[in-house]
Amino acid sequence: MNIVERHTILQSRSVREALIKLDSLASDAILFVVDDHNKLLGSLTDGDLRRVFIKGLDFNHQLVDFIQSSPKYILEKSYSLDKLEIFKANHFKVVPIVNEDHVIVDILNFRIQSTIIPADAVLMAGEKESVCDL
Repeated sequence: MNIVERHTILQSRSVREALIKLDSLASDAILFVVDDHNKLLGSLTDGDLRRVFIKGLDFNHQLVDFIQSSPKYILEKSYSLDKLEIFKANHFKVVPIVNEDHVIVDILNFRIQSTIIPADAVLMAGEKESVCDL
């Protein structure tokens, strides 16, 4: 299962399924609720579920009743390193990357990958170390 599949759930899934999926994500426990075309509808954490349960909703309600409907995201091909640093500074751990139609194309996990370098290639130059037997 790729990272997008791990962090997305269809809006038609049950609240129980969302809780099970969140539990399996452990420290990266956030889901992005999507429609049938993978378009981002909202985000969901165990805290979101808990707050709505306290307000009286239950497992019989639709998943979209529990979501944060204005999630933060990165727009593909129009981000900067400064914007990514703002996400990190605000303690975002997992952020979806969406295209212009708000379809999730990737997920950035700052715990695994510290940043995205907007480049097609990275050149690394350096001197080869010599090893001498003494």
